[in-house]
Amino acid sequence: MEKFNKKIDVSIKIIIFSSFIIFVIFFLVTTYQLYKNGVDVCFVDDCLGNFLEYYENTLKIPPATLAILTLIFLWHASNIYVHTYNTTHKNNLNTQMVNTQTTYLNHYKNFSEILDHYLSKVEFISIQSIDKFEFYHFIHNDSVNGDFNISQRYNEFIDDINNNILNLQNNPIRDKEYRFHIDEIVKKFSMIGFSLPNCPRKEFMKIEFNCYILLNLINKSKNIKEINSPSHCF
Repeated sequence: MEKFNKKIDVSIKIIIFSSFIIFVIFFLVTTYQLYKNGVDVCFVDDCLGNFLEYYENTLKIPPATLAILTLIFLWHASNIYVHTYNTTHKNNLNTQMVNTQTTYLNHYKNFSEILDHYLSKVEFISIQSIDKFEFYHFIHNDSVNGDFNISQRYNEFIDDINNNILNLQNNPIRDKEYRFHIDEIVKKFSMIGFSLPNCPRKEFMKIEFNCYILLNLINKSKNIKEINSPSHCF
C-alpha cells in the first residue's frame, strides 16, 4: 500500500506540473495570436469580457485539472477504504482463528488432565493403553473449529455398548463363545483410541468392566448418558 501511495503522489505531481505547462503554453500561444492579429489584450474591468472570450480554452485547463485530481482523490480514497476494510477483516479473522485454536488447545489440555485423574481411579487400564488425542477427537470431532459438542458417533458408540450389554444379559454366552465377544470389544474400543489386550476371559472381564467405569466417569463430567451395569463382567 505504501508503494501504491507513492505512485499516486507522483502521478498527482505530474498532472499538476503538466497542467501548469499546458496552461502557460496555451496562454502564450493565445497571447501571441492575439498580438499577431492586432488585438489588444487588457486585464481591466472594461475589457475583461474580451479577455475571458479570447482565453476561454486556456482558462478551462485549471478546472479540468481540478476535476481530474478530484477523480483521482476519490478513486484513491475508495482504494484506501477497501484496503483498510480487507486488512481489518483479515486481522479479525486471524484473531478469531487464534482465539479458536487457543480455546481448542485449552479444552484438549483440560480433557487430558481429567482423563489422567480418572485413570488413577480405575484398575487394569494404563495411560499408555489410551491414545488421548484420538479419544478426545472421537468425542469432540469438530473441536478444532470451535465446536465442543459431543459427536454423534460417540453417542452411537455408547448406545452400541449398552445394546451389547443388554443382549448379553438376555443371551448369556458360553465360555467357548466368549472369545468372539473379546474380539468384538477389542475392535470397538480401538475405534475410540483404546488398545485393549486380547487376554483370557477372567482377565478381560476386569479390563472391560474398568473401561466402562472410566467411560462413565467421563460421560458424567460431560452430561452424557451412562453405560449400563455390565452383569456379564461379574
